[in-house]
Amino acid sequence: MSVGLKEYLVASDILTEAPVRLKKLQKQVKNIEKAESNLRHKMYEVAQDLSSGGEKNTANKIIRSYQQNITKFMREFMALTKRIK
Repeated sequence: MSVGLKEYLVASDILTEAPVRLKKLQKQVKNIEKAESNLRHKMYEVAQDLSSGGEKNTANKIIRSYQQNITKFMREFMALTKRIK
């Protein structure tokens, strides 16, 4: 079956401009927030165990890396998802 360029462009416009399901998006964002919260909690537990075991330098590196990478991502992610309406 051959599809002409005109039909392809019309179909691609329909597919790319589908409305965003706001409720589903909000639920997914909440799931990501919860997962990040659990990850942060576990990371601080690991850092605390390392600190109490004498590896304070390693624990500080882990916390610093988390703050520079994951926290930055979450801030950007939340800012971008708030724009979607």
